[in-house]
Amino acid sequence: MANNALLDNLPQSTAIVCPQHGNVSYPQLQKLSEQFAFQLEELQVQPNDRVIICGSRSAHYIAAILGVLSVGASYVPVFEKSPASRAQVIAENSGAKVAIVDTKGQSLFQGLQFIDLDAPGNDGIERAIRMNSGLCYLLYTSGSTGAPKGVAVPRTAVEHYAHWAANHFDLTVDSNVLCTAPFYFDMSVFDVFATLLARATLVIANDKHLMFPKLLVQLIQEQKISHWKGVSSLLHYIVKMGALDGQELLSLKYVLFGGEKINNNHLAAWMELVPHARYYNAYGPTETTGVSSCYHVQSPPAASDNLPIGLARQGTEILVLNEQREPCSTNENGEIFIGGAGLSDGYWNDETKTANAFLEINGKRFYKSGDIGHYREDGNLAFVERKDNQIKVQGYRIELGEVAAGVLTQTQVSEAAAIAVENPSGEQEIAVAYTVKQHEKLDEKELRKYLMQSLPKYMQPKHVLLLDALPLTDRGKTDTALLRKRLFEKS
Repeated sequence: MANNALLDNLPQSTAIVCPQHGNVSYPQLQKLSEQFAFQLEELQVQPNDRVIICGSRSAHYIAAILGVLSVGASYVPVFEKSPASRAQVIAENSGAKVAIVDTKGQSLFQGLQFIDLDAPGNDGIERAIRMNSGLCYLLYTSGSTGAPKGVAVPRTAVEHYAHWAANHFDLTVDSNVLCTAPFYFDMSVFDVFATLLARATLVIANDKHLMFPKLLVQLIQEQKISHWKGVSSLLHYIVKMGALDGQELLSLKYVLFGGEKINNNHLAAWMELVPHARYYNAYGPTETTGVSSCYHVQSPPAASDNLPIGLARQGTEILVLNEQREPCSTNENGEIFIGGAGLSDGYWNDETKTANAFLEINGKRFYKSGDIGHYREDGNLAFVERKDNQIKVQGYRIELGEVAAGVLTQTQVSEAAAIAVENPSGEQEIAVAYTVKQHEKLDEKELRKYLMQSLPKYMQPKHVLLLDALPLTDRGKTDTALLRKRLFEKS
């Protein structure tokens, strides 16, 4: 296999297993990607253009990604259940002129040319997919000002990460990798690129598997899954629903979890019920591509343990700096800065945000993560908390400011605040408090209905509270402690 090619020297083995298309071999996947590429060229897609892909996880989706990359363009994955307003903002910001979508997805985008995700056509020209230059994808994350921001990730960063991951976690042609992450979520970069580079098999879980944990565990068993990089909350859900009881899962070798803090009790349950697997706590912002550091958890943790996020991966440098941008001593908390081969190019069409988040330190470029942590005496990095109003819910990075901004677009709302609260399992949930304009009426049910049309499902508040006025501190800021108290009083 050439060092920078995804589809050179292909085996005849299965590349993808998915509910929609069954078993798809590597040659079949290459043919599908060529068909998408042919259609893109017919629509005059040029190198460095951006192409939206919108639909459910499938072999065709991955073929579309490969087709986009093979013509020199970059892909922009969009949640197929996004509110139309959000999808349109992404289309306009990215400058995409073409979208590869299923029939339902066409209604999300106006003024674009469409390629059918389900029917890529019959024509194609054999080509390799090179990863050595240009932009790979634009991934839109929650923005603090109320609009999503596009993280521009180069192909070199994806290639470096995928090769490291395949080597570090022993991915081979005999490996079966479980895919549970949506393709608009950066956790999927491991699933797609590391798996293809290793010529392993990717087994795609559908929505039913994610909704019913016993079906997901059954899929792991039936497909002899060897590797899984999953969001922590999904591991929690499997334990809470008792889906592991009586299951040996002997094929499972590596379980990587991340996206949010793991519940130690649930991880301990996994390690006791599936003791032969190796467990890794993985850490890495979208801006640094995949995994920036990871920690091999070798024994079940106690409930009170703060699991470290480990050591920087090969080609990555992680600093912990104080307010004066000086290195913190061991066990001293500071902000985490990440540099190296995984760095993104910054935020698409936003030089100001890019300049604020990507800084030069000692002649090297680093991402200012906003995460607070410290190096332990054993050399491992520990995450402590966020510096700002960003939270993780089910692995999705969410700016509470964007949630509040979404509430304020409702014309009857006068003030709004979004805060994070913890449920009994220690997982973060979104709570919203709001007031209405004089003589207006907007109950909580009506607001929830409105938000379903303006915010993605994963950003919907779990708790909504109508108040006469938002509580304020003596400095005039929202009193989040008092808000939490009122929420608990209500519940």
